[in-house]
Amino acid sequence: LLNEPQEKVLVDWCHHNSDSATPLHPRKLRAQIFEMVKAYPGKNWVHRFLSRHADILVAKPRGLDPKRAQNFNKATITEYFDMRKALDDKLEGIPPEHNWNVDEKGCQMGGGRKGDNSKFIFSKNNRERYRIHSDNLELVTIIECVSETGQCDDTVTFRYICVTARDVVCTNLW
Repeated sequence: LLNEPQEKVLVDWCHHNSDSATPLHPRKLRAQIFEMVKAYPGKNWVHRFLSRHADILVAKPRGLDPKRAQNFNKATITEYFDMRKALDDKLEGIPPEHNWNVDEKGCQMGGGRKGDNSKFIFSKNNRERYRIHSDNLELVTIIECVSETGQCDDTVTFRYICVTARDVVCTNLW
């Protein structure tokens, strides 16, 4: 159905979508093929395509909040560590008791939503297998702080409702 260059482009497209947390559903892959060659592949074509390319697979994704997906990229991470190094250089070293690790854990209230168990196409070496999802949920965030010397601060918990991707309303703070 596809010639070798077309199939390579399709494999590259699968990798690109996998890496950007927008993996292709097999149905979407079939529609993409239709766009390329104006013919629908057979019902087993996707399975045979995947067997020809060991570097991609079909798997169930993990959810990824859109705001996290937007901000977790090489440029943002590099900027953070550059600013951190500049601060460390300016202060001629940050004492260990002033160097804190902050970790957060989000929990969803009310049992959560169940996915439809759909599987999507991912790069085989993409272990995270994220897929961006809606964030209209009631969430609780627990924040834990530990210094480099092992000192622990009290845990802080925020409860909030995400109304939209842009609006966060703080309803309670313990």
